[in-house]
Amino acid sequence: MLCVKAGGALFALGVLYILLLWALLPDISDPRSLLASQSTVIVDRDGVELYRLFSEQDRTYIGADRIPDHLEHAMIAIEDERFYERGCLDLRAIARVVFRLGRAGGGSTLTRQLARNALDLKKENIYNRKLKELMLGCQMEHRFSKDDLLELYLNWIPFGRNAYGVEQASQTYFGLSAEKLTLAQSAVLSSLPQRPSYYSPYGSHLHTQVSDEVYQGILDGKITRSTDIADEDVRIGLLGANIGTGSVFLYVGGRTDQVLRNMKDQEFITEQELLAALEELEELTFQPSRENIRAPHFVLWVREQIQELFAGSAEEGLLEQGGLRIETTLDWELQQIAEESV
Repeated sequence: MLCVKAGGALFALGVLYILLLWALLPDISDPRSLLASQSTVIVDRDGVELYRLFSEQDRTYIGADRIPDHLEHAMIAIEDERFYERGCLDLRAIARVVFRLGRAGGGSTLTRQLARNALDLKKENIYNRKLKELMLGCQMEHRFSKDDLLELYLNWIPFGRNAYGVEQASQTYFGLSAEKLTLAQSAVLSSLPQRPSYYSPYGSHLHTQVSDEVYQGILDGKITRSTDIADEDVRIGLLGANIGTGSVFLYVGGRTDQVLRNMKDQEFITEQELLAALEELEELTFQPSRENIRAPHFVLWVREQIQELFAGSAEEGLLEQGGLRIETTLDWELQQIAEESV
């Protein structure tokens, strides 16, 4: 009898615990409220961007109609190939954990990553984190369509260099809007979120590298296929590389190659599209790494005026977080002529 009462008490406590966690979940009635702040842009009279202001995350939200299909497919192919199949509970992943005695599981789903971002659970213990992620993820799966969740995810995910979301990532690395991305460029961007700093186009892991032993083996003709190279002897880069010298070399792919292969295996692209994208990657270039600020004295003066306007009000943080578009009287073309004359 005592065991039954104790069991009932533990069950009741468990239910109360779950209800408390549920009550602490954020409101998801407005899905865009799950995202962090958006950047403010200062432009000239013709819409030419002069400067971007942001606190920590440089983001420009765009709708799904401006995100190319091949960019969506590339992200799904490398991050969550069963995105459209799995529901709130991924029974296959749960079974994998059970049969491996909890030692390993699948990668985090796109929805779970969104939930984790919305909750900001850095200071909570692992059990609270996992339960809240699961509950909020289930809420989101129930309330929003898969296409809506994918749009939110692509506008949230970090790509390195303070660039958040596909639009700002595309502008940062290629100098163009996301809607104009090619298949090869989309594959590159989809390669970044797993390890944005490591795979940075401006870092030391732009191209795949191999050990000295493997390099010599390629030159000696002992290694003729990339599949013959052990994992510990290769350091995968963002892009692949021709390893060797002269006419003796072996191409070893990078993470972008893996994205494209996954897309082909999951029937998002054809063999011809795969080959064309790989060919484009050989000539791919990135935007120079620099912070752009045009007409700095004028722009900084404008920023000061806006800061004074918001000072002491509820909108004080709006300048760097509210996604404002500030149109000014400056004409950038005339400004350049004036600067050259001076």
